[in-house]
Order: sequence, then structure tokens, then C-alpha cells
Amino acid sequence: MSHFQIVRNISIVSSILLLTSCFNSDSREETAEEIASFQLNQTTEVGSNFQDCQFCPEMITIPAGQFRMGNDDFGPLHLVTINYAFAVAKFETTNQQWLDCSNDSVCIENPPDERNEIDISKRPVSDITWYDAMNYVKWLSKKTGQKYRLLSEAEWEYAARAGTTSVFYWGDEVGKNNANCATCDPAWEGTHPVDVGAQAANPFGLYDMAGNVHEWIEDCAWDKSYRGAPIDGSAWVEDRCRYRGIRGGSYGSHHQFIRSANRYQFEANDKHYFLGMRVARDIK
Repeated sequence: MSHFQIVRNISIVSSILLLTSCFNSDSREETAEEIASFQLNQTTEVGSNFQDCQFCPEMITIPAGQFRMGNDDFGPLHLVTINYAFAVAKFETTNQQWLDCSNDSVCIENPPDERNEIDISKRPVSDITWYDAMNYVKWLSKKTGQKYRLLSEAEWEYAARAGTTSVFYWGDEVGKNNANCATCDPAWEGTHPVDVGAQAANPFGLYDMAGNVHEWIEDCAWDKSYRGAPIDGSAWVEDRCRYRGIRGGSYGSHHQFIRSANRYQFEANDKHYFLGMRVARDIK
């Protein structure tokens, strides 16, 4: 073997070790029996925090209720009634959680863009399509025996507002230390997401419902005035959906675009560094 080949092989091995070191290398495998036993000690009562397995997303049970959805730019305001409790992930889905799925040969391998010594395990996963997000929730559902899914658009805004009627869930001004966006204070120069939970939670206890990464939702039907949209919290879908909704804004967004009512669509096959996800779960 030539000197060049030896150096090249050493470089490849070093790169693999460096990338692996960005994640928790401890075993995160759990048997079905361990998961079932873990769930016996959890409660899904409204307002409670729970997990369906040791390494599953932390979930918060959201109460049933009513709210006015939309605003002057994304409206008109219309009353939505959600007459059921449901659970929402406390944080956006992280790179470490995604790695658990890819290690199980279900989710795509999604190495981070930054391959230095930076620990990105607690940053939200990004650069995923809507279909990738659906693979993750299907995997999580099978792993836990529970019904995980994406939020509907109405559920997302209800959970983000958390009983507030202001522009943002913390008030009408962007303020400081409330979100990670390009014009937020402090700003990360619109370059990358930060660890989940870096800012304060909303009144429901959910983090990063504004900024950090856009979150895929279930809905695909679209009308700027919400004509024909469901008013019961269900997803607005059609037989064939080329586009899917995203919510919440991202690290690269101007603060005007991380408002609770802001809504956008992307093609379901789109992948961008600012597109991530958050899971929801049905409560039986």
C-alpha cells in the first residue's frame, strides 16, 4: 500500500470518528418489554410531561379548547374548536433522535452540515422532506405502540399560541431571548439552528415554536382566507398533495415571519437546511 493510500485511509477513519463523536455513542436500544415497562410509570393527563421510552421525545399533553386562528395577513380570524386532548413534543426533533431512527435502518442517514468538533446532537434535525418526517413518526409509532404523527395546522397554531392572542406567544414585540431568528436578539446571524430549548418556553411548556427550524405539518390544502378549512382541529388534506404546510419560521427568518399565525407551503419533496419537524401523539 502506498504512502498516499495509507494517509488517505487514516483521514477517512478520522473523519468517521469525528462525525460519530458529535453524537451520544452510548447504546440507545430498548426492547419491547423495556418500553412497555417504562410506559407503566408515565401519565398522559393534561399538562403532564411524559415519554413513551427512555430515549423517546419528551411530550406534553395539551388540553382541549377553542382559539381564533389567523390574523390580518393570514386570515381572516376564525374560531377553531379542538374538543380533544393531544400530546406535542416539548422540543423539535433532534439530530440524536433522528440518528436513533437511522441506526434502525428506517430514516435516511442525515449527517450534519457542520462536521467539526461541535456537538450537534441537541440541535433540531433539518434538511428533511415531509416524507422523511412521516417515516420518522411511523418508526416511532411502531417502536412505542403509540400513535405518533405530525400536527395539523390548526393544532400547531393552537399549541404555539397556548392561550395567547398576541403577535408572538410572548407578546407583540420580538424582544430579547425569545427565539432564534435572523433579526432576533440575540441573533445567531441567521447561520444555523441552536440546541433545542435555548429560549424560554411558551405557556404550554413548548420550546422553539417560533424560529430555529420550520416544522412540517400534516396539511396540504391551502387557501389564504382559510375558505373550506376544517374548524375542528383536523388536518386539511386532499387525495393528491404536492405541497405540505410548514410553521414556526426558522433561524434564517426575519422576525415578522416567526409570528404565531404565519403559514407557508413547500413541495413535500423539498429538502432545505431550515426544514425540520416536531412530533405529536394521540391520547387514547
